[in-house]
Amino acid sequence: VKTCENCAHAKIRCTRSEGRSSCDRCHRLRKECTFRPARTNLGRVPQERRIDALEAKVEQLLANSSAPAAGTNEQSNDSPDIQASSQTSENGDVIDKGFLTIEAANTLVDSFKKIMMPHFPFVIIPDGMTGEKLRYEKPFVFLTVLTAAMFDNMPVQRKLEHEAKQYISDRMIFGGKISVELLQGLLVHLAWCQYHSRPRRFSQYLQLAVSIILDLRLDRPLDQLSKKNRVWLDSQDGMTALSWGREVQRAVVGCYFISSSISRILDKSCTFPLTPYIEECGQSLATNPEYPSDTHIIFIIKLQYLLDKMDHPLRGVTETNREIERHIQNQRKGLEHYKVTVPFDLKESTFLLMQYHTTELYLTQISLFDRRRDSQPTPWSQFQLDSLCNGLLAARSLLSFYASAPLRAETGFNNAQWVQLGFGMTLASKLAVAALEPSIYHQTAEYREALDMSSVLRQVILRLQGLITPHFDARGDRDAFYHYEKRMKKVQWWYENSI
Repeated sequence: VKTCENCAHAKIRCTRSEGRSSCDRCHRLRKECTFRPARTNLGRVPQERRIDALEAKVEQLLANSSAPAAGTNEQSNDSPDIQASSQTSENGDVIDKGFLTIEAANTLVDSFKKIMMPHFPFVIIPDGMTGEKLRYEKPFVFLTVLTAAMFDNMPVQRKLEHEAKQYISDRMIFGGKISVELLQGLLVHLAWCQYHSRPRRFSQYLQLAVSIILDLRLDRPLDQLSKKNRVWLDSQDGMTALSWGREVQRAVVGCYFISSSISRILDKSCTFPLTPYIEECGQSLATNPEYPSDTHIIFIIKLQYLLDKMDHPLRGVTETNREIERHIQNQRKGLEHYKVTVPFDLKESTFLLMQYHTTELYLTQISLFDRRRDSQPTPWSQFQLDSLCNGLLAARSLLSFYASAPLRAETGFNNAQWVQLGFGMTLASKLAVAALEPSIYHQTAEYREALDMSSVLRQVILRLQGLITPHFDARGDRDAFYHYEKRMKKVQWWYENSI
């Protein structure tokens, strides 16, 4: 088997499917496939035979690596720039480089769709989309999906992550066009960034995603682009009948959720806040859903907005201000109203269920722990006691859900859900300790015993230990579950020493 000029230049394996004149890689990349002319010097025949033998040996050694998938001429109609996104690196992708076979990639894509995608409904891989087709149509989404789904093989996962970093650098720093496909890949990469090597670049990747939205003007309706003609010489009136596709709408909402959900819990600035247009995107998806999860997105937006506005009036106001207590009570009523107006059981959506209980806990956090306290101990008010009991109930709901989930279900959780769980475990421990105060001990006993924090901590640590692998990456670091277990052991140590 001879190697074509293009594959020889890229120093990768050259394979040809039966009945095809060009090699698979040149066919997929739509390149002219040429071969070196055969030599006629009879004196060189033995050397050429030795080369052929060596090439055959290389073929045998590379038997575990699959040939690049044959391309297809189909293009996605959803993305405005699919032609730009269908190009792969000159040196080949992770399949060409032998990181994994195309069969393994197909399995990972299927696993992503079944296990991980329900936890992030903002980038959808259709049922009929195979790994080969995704690789051709959306190479960066393909790469980030493989990276996220490779959690059972951390060393390879970290190598894929490095490839994703290189791709981002090549496209956004050194050259190439930004595209909706690049935005979608960044969102997938952000959503499961708990699997990344340290230090993680969450904020940096998020700002890159926001910059794509702003540069492509995806944060506004298309018809608005024609109303302020400041730089175009001709009229853009033809755009008034157009609208962004649903994959763009999902991506814009996803960027808002990632930015807002993490910023609230970690007390950071939200760099992509909610706008009326983001709400319009959610409503449009609910009205004309392409997938069942599209009907949930508007409720994700509404619930996240409830959390966004919870602590705004509390900043800089002392604990004695009655208006603050009234505000928190109104927010609690708003949460209760939200729950009864959702037209389906929250248990149908793990995403919404965890988000709802986290929002309940966040309200407890700002009610009891984020407000300035007097230096001298003061009796618990009825408002504080109610907040404590409500928090214990919310903690029990969130942690009971997690403890009863199927084993390994958390491998599909996105990064925001892991932050929610960490926040819930930490706050639940603080609430359980606070409930032991003698003056309220009898009033909180029922809630405290129902939570059973010591048992919850043991169960969570056992679950995490079942996920830890013995592998180390090239830097000697362990997997994400190893670090989660260490964190939970610290919470357990603090709790056991505080009761």
